[in-house]
Amino acid sequence: MVSAMPDEGPARAVAASLLEVAPQLIRLLSSTLDSRPGLTLRQFRILQQLYDGVFRARDLATSTGVTAPTMSAALADLEGRGLIARTSDPVDGRANLVVITDSGRAAVRETRELLLAVLEGVATGVDDADAESTERLSRILLRGLSRAQPGVAAKP
Repeated sequence: MVSAMPDEGPARAVAASLLEVAPQLIRLLSSTLDSRPGLTLRQFRILQQLYDGVFRARDLATSTGVTAPTMSAALADLEGRGLIARTSDPVDGRANLVVITDSGRAAVRETRELLLAVLEGVATGVDDADAESTERLSRILLRGLSRAQPGVAAKP
C-alpha cells in the first residue's frame, strides 16, 4: 500500500487510502455478484437509484455515471426481466419514465443483503469507534461527491 507522505494533510491521507481500497472493494462486490445468477453491480446501482424515485433514462444515465447507450441496454435487460417498467412522461409525451417494479425492489433488497454480508466479513475486527469514524467520514465523502459531481446523486 502506498501511503500519503507524513507532511500531507488528512484529506490527502484519506484520498491515498481510498485509491488503494476503492478498486479492491469494487472488484470484490463485482465478483460476488458475477459468481451468481441475479444482478450485476451496474444493474444493482441502477435499481438502487430507482428505488426511491422515477427517472427519465437520460437522467438515470447521468446520475449513475454511464453513457446513454449503456443505460439503454441495461434498461432493456432489466425490463425484460420484469425488474423495471417504462411509462409515458406526463409532462413530455415523447419521453419515457423508468420505474422500479415490486420484483425490482425485491432484487435490490436481496442483493443489498448479500453485499452487506460480504462487506461485513471484510470489516471483521472493526470496533465501535472505527464504525463511528467511518460513518462520519462517509457523510463527509458523500457531501464532497455531491460538490464534485453536481449532476450525480450521491446516495448514502
